[in-house]
Amino acid sequence: MSMQMEEKKQVDLNTLLNAIKSLTLEEVKTFTDRLQNELGISSDNFISSREMLNESSSLKESEEIDEKTEFDVILEEVPSSSRITVIKVIRSITNSGLKEAKEFIEALPKTVKEGISKEEAESVKAQLEQSGAKVILK
Repeated sequence: MSMQMEEKKQVDLNTLLNAIKSLTLEEVKTFTDRLQNELGISSDNFISSREMLNESSSLKESEEIDEKTEFDVILEEVPSSSRITVIKVIRSITNSGLKEAKEFIEALPKTVKEGISKEEAESVKAQLEQSGAKVILK
């Protein structure tokens, strides 16, 4: 294609905008209908920038809500076959004596640690689960 033909195919956007501004409402309706039919587009395909901002701020808020920084480790159940092992783990986690650890596992569910980081909570949970206890994080 020669340079002259390419220049003719390019449309001056200002000229196009001025031409659209001069249309009547009926002509604009006909024009938009043709655009939708010939290009396969519709206004339903587009989201306004305000709607996009609202959606992104809603997502950020929900992410902030979902991100907990402090966790509680709750001991829910200790099978009788695992009592001694769990008592040992409770003693090491809570720095308590044998009597306190034994009393601790007899009144379940009970919070082992509270307000700790996610990493620490998962570590405590893993130790307790390895010893046979049923544990949840909140």
